[in-house]
Amino acid sequence: WKNQNSKYNLNAYMRLCRWHQPIGAMLLYWPTAWGVCIGSCGVPSPYLLLLFLMGSWTARSAGCIVNDYFDKDFDKKVERTKTRPLASG
Repeated sequence: WKNQNSKYNLNAYMRLCRWHQPIGAMLLYWPTAWGVCIGSCGVPSPYLLLLFLMGSWTARSAGCIVNDYFDKDFDKKVERTKTRPLASG
């Protein structure tokens, strides 16, 4: 996964989606999971829980990608963000 010579560097895509920091996706998921549990009177469908988990993860990843795309020039100048995939090239 860390082959820097590869045209398609999976590690860079995973860092772009922030898969190494899952707390943001979980912060989106838990309120929706509670809503599904309350809406189903305490016995939620595993399919719905998985669907909302995937949706939360996708929404958070898309938000990170859009933010990195628009801030790539600014991120290059900030110490904390200059190593992000789009800012570092």
